[in-house]
Amino acid sequence: MLVEAWRVFAAARQDTPIAGSVSYDLVDIARQCLSNLFYDAYALIDTAYAQLFTTKAMSSSDAAATVRGVSAFLRQLIVDMDELLASDPNYLLGTWIGDARRCGANDTAHMRDVYEFNARNQITLWGPSGQTLDYATKQWSGLVKDYYGSRWAMFLGVVLQSVSSSTPINNDEYIASMLELEQQWGLSTQAYPTTASGENVFDVAQRLVSKYATANTTMYT
Repeated sequence: MLVEAWRVFAAARQDTPIAGSVSYDLVDIARQCLSNLFYDAYALIDTAYAQLFTTKAMSSSDAAATVRGVSAFLRQLIVDMDELLASDPNYLLGTWIGDARRCGANDTAHMRDVYEFNARNQITLWGPSGQTLDYATKQWSGLVKDYYGSRWAMFLGVVLQSVSSSTPINNDEYIASMLELEQQWGLSTQAYPTTASGENVFDVAQRLVSKYATANTTMYT
């Protein structure tokens, strides 16, 4: 039903002015649909891993083929999700970071960096080493592509190496590597846009609904 709402909403361009609330709602609906599809596709990787190492119902080569196919789909979905979010000013990481840095407008450059670090940490690790990991997660342009995209790229690479070699993931090594990646992003001061991409929200939504609304995740295995 949500996918149908996305399809109908995206098709209403000719009759609906692109006002703030309209744009926000369209992106919100599309964002949720893409998120649902993402986790449906991810479940195929989870199943392949379990069938290789737990039930022994899948060979290493078949599991690797599944992981490769689904990984390519997930990576592209992250890129498309970020593009969708970038089309509306309410879904921008740059606004969050910019607001934090402005809190230190009368402070030193170092203090502005501290404000930015706190802003980044609050929506990711929320603690030095992930004490409240992802508690305040956001789907914002910039955050999705750079932070979550990097995390998923690492995870997918680790899983592919694992199933290809028939060697279970070393969880301690994986967690340590992921934490290092997350901490490095939190210390960065890379600037992000504070204005929407300029691409028409309806154009983006229509393109993505045509691409994904009928997607069957089994196509990617």
